This record gives sequence, C-alpha cells and structure tokens, in this order.
Amino acid sequence: MEAFEQLVEQLAPNLYAYRDRFFTSFAATFEMFAKAGLIAFVVGLFFGVLLVITRKGGVRQNLIVYQIVNIVINVFRSIPFIILLIFLIPLTRAVVGTAIGVKGAILPLVFGTVPFYTRQVEVALTPIVTVEVVVCIDTHEVVEVYLVGSLILCVTEIKFIRHLVGEEQSLLACLFVAHGFCRNCHYKQ
Repeated sequence: MEAFEQLVEQLAPNLYAYRDRFFTSFAATFEMFAKAGLIAFVVGLFFGVLLVITRKGGVRQNLIVYQIVNIVINVFRSIPFIILLIFLIPLTRAVVGTAIGVKGAILPLVFGTVPFYTRQVEVALTPIVTVEVVVCIDTHEVVEVYLVGSLILCVTEIKFIRHLVGEEQSLLACLFVAHGFCRNCHYKQ
C-alpha cells in the first residue's frame, strides 16, 4: 500500500495532497448523479409514456396534452445547461433552500436531463410502422420495410437488394423505393 501511495504522490502530487477532498468531492458527485438520475428516470419515463399514448393514433389520443408536453420538452432541450442553471436559481432556492452545493445542483440537473430522457423513451416506445412495398422493377417482388418516422429500420428481403445491385442498380434505389420516390412503385398499408 505504501508503494501505491508513493506512486500516486510522485505521479499526481496535488491529488495526493488533497486526497481527502478528492474522496469527499467524489462522494458528492456520486450523490448528485444518483439522486438526479433516479428522479430524471422516473419523471422522464412518465413524460415519455405520456407522449406516446397521447400522440395522434395513440392509445389515449389527446392532442392538446401531447402538444403542451411536446413544446415544453422541446423548449427545455434547446436551452444550454449553464443558462438553465442560472434561470433556475430562484426556483431552486424556493424548493431546496439553497442554489449551491449538492442540494442546489440536483434540481437543475433534473430539469436538464428529463427532456432528453423523455425523448429517448418516446422514440423507444413509438410503434414501428410496417409498410409493404410492391416493387415493379422487372420482378414484382414484395418487400417488407419497417419505417420509424421516415428512416428505414430493416429491409426483410435481402434477395431484393441483391437483385437490384445485380441489375446494376444501387442501394440508393432501394432507399428510394422504400421512401416512395420510385414512380413504378405503390404501397399497401
């Protein structure tokens, strides 16, 4: 153990000199991370599920609630954290009693992370739309394409891609087909 302390003292003299402060600061950082992370997980999960179920076509469609929550999430996502921290000082003092230290940092951390986690939950829970694309390029093969938003997630018929590449078509043609830019294609929902 003494050899390790000598090595740390030699490589990082300031860390060795202030090792008590280092471990205290490490514990404070972990406390902020754990408390803010747990709160952000619960609140972000709630709002993410709320966005999914109240969206158009959701289980409990309510476009007013969806739009309000969506706008609030977008506003808080667009504010840089340091500016958010300054704006939240009065609220933090009112809720926690102080705006500095571990207790004062938890509320701004929650406000900073909840919008991002909410959006991740919403994207993860958004249903995957299956679109059956009938392609009329020489073969009339049916291809199933999974779309999330406007992005291709998976093309189930690899032979189709091989056929297009084999016929001197590019993979870009597959993307055009799946996105509906192909004039010789039609969709079945």
